[in-house]
Amino acid sequence: MLKDLKVEYRKNPIGLDVSPRFSWKLSGELKDTIQESYQIQVIKDGKMSWDSGRVQSDQSILVPYAGKALEPMAEYLVKVNVWDNHGQMDDAAAAFETGLMTEDNWKAKWITHRLPADETACPVFVKRFHIKEEKIKQARIYATSCGTYEMALNANKVGDMFMAPGWTSYHHRLQYQTYDITSLLQKENEIALTVGNGWYKGYLGFVNELDHYGSQTAILAMIRLEYEDGSVDYFGTDTDWEVTTGVIISSEIYLGETQDYTAKQKRYGNAVLFQKEGTIGAIVAQEAEPVRITKRFPVKEKIVTPKGELVLDFGQNMAGFVEIKLPKLTGEKLVVRHGETLDKEGNFYDENLRSAVSADTYIYNDDEEDKVVIPHFTFHGFRYICIEGVDENVAADRFSACALHTDMEEAGTFTCDNMLVNQLQSNITWGERSNFLDIPTEKRMELQRRKDYRGY
Repeated sequence: MLKDLKVEYRKNPIGLDVSPRFSWKLSGELKDTIQESYQIQVIKDGKMSWDSGRVQSDQSILVPYAGKALEPMAEYLVKVNVWDNHGQMDDAAAAFETGLMTEDNWKAKWITHRLPADETACPVFVKRFHIKEEKIKQARIYATSCGTYEMALNANKVGDMFMAPGWTSYHHRLQYQTYDITSLLQKENEIALTVGNGWYKGYLGFVNELDHYGSQTAILAMIRLEYEDGSVDYFGTDTDWEVTTGVIISSEIYLGETQDYTAKQKRYGNAVLFQKEGTIGAIVAQEAEPVRITKRFPVKEKIVTPKGELVLDFGQNMAGFVEIKLPKLTGEKLVVRHGETLDKEGNFYDENLRSAVSADTYIYNDDEEDKVVIPHFTFHGFRYICIEGVDENVAADRFSACALHTDMEEAGTFTCDNMLVNQLQSNITWGERSNFLDIPTEKRMELQRRKDYRGY
């Protein structure tokens, strides 16, 4: 049986800028089954772009495409046939979609904002657009930023990734992402892109320096609407996009995030053009798996420490953040501090974080109670959280821990009858999860010390 057909390591990917490679697996009930030959066909709009013919080979990993030049922003169907040494044949199908492929295909301009230098709120870039009466066949957004960004279309989060576009050597290479927004469209639409400082301009390194790559956040985005009649509309970032602030009044990877639902929205007019020359390098499609929430943990134990602190234990050390159904406040705000351990007396402990604050803050009125919130441009290493601003009788099920890291596919599992060995294996697995948030942390720290990010 032919299974796990993948295109460039992924299942039915969209936004590929490279000539893809195809991989699959073969399994069967008969012993000693091996592949003897394969055939790959790649089809666009019913026409053959490549037919490998029947190839006598047992290769089933990263077989390269060798057909006609691929077109940008186009859909391709993949069909694979395999024959084994028992004379059996099986087939499977997949699909992929190309991205922009070259920077010339961006129908958009880099834009930035006029926020004052001392303004800590994240800028929000807003565009309203209207779609024609014709039925939409397909809709995509292509986006990247100097900073980290998230998008909302008609108040709905676009995609399931976090900390996009990831941490690369921005002076050499900047990734963009492709999103399917077909199901989110309405007759009248509003797209809002919020940009945080992230690794690009935020506090970073052992001495918490700012502006490692640049001093101004910026955004580049293009909406492509393809209609059933074949016509295409584009809405790209330009100086007609508005700039405002939202509920995120500060956000830093090391310092946590503050959201204020009582703050008045500030408007800063229209966007201005961003001069990217000398600031960023080549713009390329997403190359690695994105950062996602991969697992959620309920509270394992609620603790009132000897100091009287309200602490929640999730039972697992992880990198990520806490999703909260906002409870009733007893103070002016809800503060959630993160820590990896308790001290020997059983009190909350975060002194090992040195200058990192690792706290998220929510300011809100009664109207926002029960609203489900998460931070957007920060993450923390933690097992425990210390909560301030609520009664100690607050329901624990209002809080859940979200493990956040590169969405790597688990290759296998291991268990045995020795619980200590099983715990060691679990520690190894979670050590990997917690240190692969976009790029390997330990390698990242080594490169940071050397101030050399060319390889990433």
